Order: sequence, then C-alpha cells, then structure tokens
Amino acid sequence: MTGYMSDYFGKDPAYYPEHPEYAKAFSVDDFAAAFVRLEGGIILDFRISWAMHMDTSGDALILGTEGGLRIPSTDCWNGEFDKPLTVYKQTAGRSVSYQIPLLPAPPVGKGLFYRKLRSFITAV
Repeated sequence: MTGYMSDYFGKDPAYYPEHPEYAKAFSVDDFAAAFVRLEGGIILDFRISWAMHMDTSGDALILGTEGGLRIPSTDCWNGEFDKPLTVYKQTAGRSVSYQIPLLPAPPVGKGLFYRKLRSFITAV
C-alpha cells in the first residue's frame, strides 16, 4: 500500500481573508490518496478531497475483469444517490450498459438515517 495526504488549502492564509490566524491552527487533511494491492491481483485506488478547485472529484468507478460500475458523484455525500448507477459489461460479444434504477424517495422524515436507525432498533 502507498498513500499520500495533504493539507494545502487549510494551511494557506489566503483562504481565510478575515481570519488568517486560522491557517496556523488548521490540522485536517484536505486531500488523501491510497493505492492498495490485494490478493488475486485486485487493486484499489482511492482518492478523496473536501477542498479543491473543482465542484466534484468525479464519479466512483469499480472496474473488474467481467464488467464495471459507475457510481455517480453527488452534491453532498449522505449515503443516498440522486442519479442511477450504471453497469458496463460484455454480453454475446457486445459491450452493453444498463442503469440500476433508484428506489422511490422515502416519505419526508423517513430517509436513510431513519431506515438505518429503524434497522438497528429492530435488530436489538
């Protein structure tokens, strides 16, 4: 495994025009990357950033020998998707893709957090 982390944005006083002293107190990584080799030739490549000169770091991709999965980026990662996932693979010698439909939106107040909490309470 190899990895890299940086805290470039947080330590730069230019990002705190009204409070440049915040840069000295900053101690959180704003970018991290890892390259992990696993048994069976599996490789994981992680990159994450919460501070960057872009609106998103892009979709997450899972690439396998039999197909791939595109997980769309979201405006705010809260465990829910607002766009369908797309599967890519070979069928009968042709490249095909299809989307995994999204579940219907839950009623107000019964989102992902509610469902996780309800599942935990039911289990105990």
